[in-house]
Amino acid sequence: MPVTVELADGSYAAITEGALFDYSGMTLQATGSMMLQGVFEDDPKGWELEGTIYSP
Repeated sequence: MPVTVELADGSYAAITEGALFDYSGMTLQATGSMMLQGVFEDDPKGWELEGTIYSP
């Protein structure tokens, strides 16, 4: 994150997020169906996070 794209009419759109705690290495990947998927590129084997997680 963030991602900025140029739209067909020449304008731009951005996807951002504030206060990204415990999302180390998260990127957005196009799935080919006009969708984006969150991917954690830093460790393809995965990881664990202990403790309380808060998300809006």
